[in-house]
Amino acid sequence: MEFTTSVTSGTEYYHQPKIKDSIFYIYYYPDFKKESIKIDQFVVFKHGDNKHIYEDQTETLIEFRIFNPNSDLGKANLYGLTKTELESEFGTDYLTYDNGIAYSNKSKVLTIQLHNSKVRSFRYIKLNTESVDQDLILQIVE
Repeated sequence: MEFTTSVTSGTEYYHQPKIKDSIFYIYYYPDFKKESIKIDQFVVFKHGDNKHIYEDQTETLIEFRIFNPNSDLGKANLYGLTKTELESEFGTDYLTYDNGIAYSNKSKVLTIQLHNSKVRSFRYIKLNTESVDQDLILQIVE
């Protein structure tokens, strides 16, 4: 799979371990089938001597954003599922926002943008808090 990378300082709501000599990387995966003009992204936290090496054992997944169908995700590929299918799989205990729903479990959140009751994009984030409320969800989806 082809990708490009960049470095970020993260966001205030990201899980940020108190480790010096660390970095957040964003991996961008373009959709060559052109399902969407948006590019899938994965954010990881890395630290130590291997932080600039692709296969780093210290890497921690912090976030991913999926805007396109991706068979490499297997069962984690929610793109195109209906709201009914989501509720069957994950339940109905979710927060709502303009065009979507958000599930949370401890310090992790899954936001799902819907269009005509189908998943148009979704985002997983590992947070710095276990207190997830409507305000935090709105801050994340803005």
